[in-house]
Amino acid sequence: MLQRCILIALALLFPLSSAAQTEKTAKKGPPAALVVTAAVRQAEIRSPLTLVGTAEATRLTTLAGEVSGRVVSIPVE
Repeated sequence: MLQRCILIALALLFPLSSAAQTEKTAKKGPPAALVVTAAVRQAEIRSPLTLVGTAEATRLTTLAGEVSGRVVSIPVE
């Protein structure tokens, strides 16, 4: 029973000893870098872009009207 209590105590103390070693090794490194922070605000950003190029269709279709006239719109999904 005594051995069991000792094993449980060691199992509980082991993570604490590991954490102490981590803190010691962290202090040996270079100093932390200084950073500047700013408040964030929501805004719309417009970035107009004008390009010149050629558009080429990946699929073609032939349209023919049943009546004479002009095609005013072609809804496409």
